[in-house]
Amino acid sequence: MNISSLSPVKPPQTIAAKMKAFVPAAYDYIINSDEVTLDGMKKIVQKVSHGTDVKPFSQVPANGNVSEGAGAYYHCNFRINSVTNEIQEDNKTIYVEPPENLSVIERLKFLGSIMHEITHIFQEEASDGLGKRQFLQKFLKTNLSSRQKFETLQVMPKIFTEAEYAIQRPYLGAFGMRDYIPRPVNVLSQNVLNQIYLETVNSPVDSYIERAILNSMTSASKRFPNYDRQTVLDYVLETSKNECEAYLTSVNVLKTALSIKSPTDQDYRILLYDRFANVATGM
Repeated sequence: MNISSLSPVKPPQTIAAKMKAFVPAAYDYIINSDEVTLDGMKKIVQKVSHGTDVKPFSQVPANGNVSEGAGAYYHCNFRINSVTNEIQEDNKTIYVEPPENLSVIERLKFLGSIMHEITHIFQEEASDGLGKRQFLQKFLKTNLSSRQKFETLQVMPKIFTEAEYAIQRPYLGAFGMRDYIPRPVNVLSQNVLNQIYLETVNSPVDSYIERAILNSMTSASKRFPNYDRQTVLDYVLETSKNECEAYLTSVNVLKTALSIKSPTDQDYRILLYDRFANVATGM
């Protein structure tokens, strides 16, 4: 065999490298094309994520955790080999709902949704990303009993989603949030975020976040009393960090598109998820 004739193996790409390849193509297509279609998005997505399919939003799985107003959603099944405890990804799909009204605002809403979900894809695939597959693979190697592992796998996403919903409500209400479009504000401050929670739920933001997590964990324990608390907190921590990164990517692209240089209401969402991660770290 002529070794020199073999194609070199491409090194794993970082999230930043994948973004550098994806953002210009996605931006140009979504903002400037005469039409935005499933096939068009599929070509762009598969240039940076070969194994990811693109399907219509109407086919989102019944258990999908889709945010209201989103124009895209990433979903991946994980299959666990019960003998080796190895995890493999299956049916990696980004579900999209291209805008029918191609006004500037609708294009931007769609761009923001795409940037958020593509970040989650890159978190799974990039060399410096910590996605769910890596987290689950490490979890399966722990010395927990089969019962503990089963119950922990069942409650992790439920606990995060329930806590996340509760945590966001005061923020969304305070800013009258209708979509993901960033709108300028005068200042970005932890004190302002804290004041929002004091005025709306009579609690400092960190205390409110901790209570939301604990309430969700308590609720889950009624059905699954054997789940591992520390693993759940680790999952909440990593998932909130990944959400924070996805919102940061989306907001930065949209702020650039809108030539916004000041803080925005969406920057407070990023700040909130940063607090979410910090509170989970200390529990």
